[in-house]
Amino acid sequence: MNRTEWVRDLFGGNGPAIKDGFPELPGRPGLGLTLNEKVAARPYKPATRPEYKFDDGSVTDQ
Repeated sequence: MNRTEWVRDLFGGNGPAIKDGFPELPGRPGLGLTLNEKVAARPYKPATRPEYKFDDGSVTDQ
């Protein structure tokens, strides 16, 4: 399952409308999303990526 499918499963509803690359403000309270609690209850599995730490304390994952 890719990230887009997982997000669709996790959140129901249409979400904010996108116009010219930006989300439009909804005309009613909320973002128009519904959390699917069954999907949210699945155990979190973090991605394993290399992490690089620099001498100044900064960190990057690429």
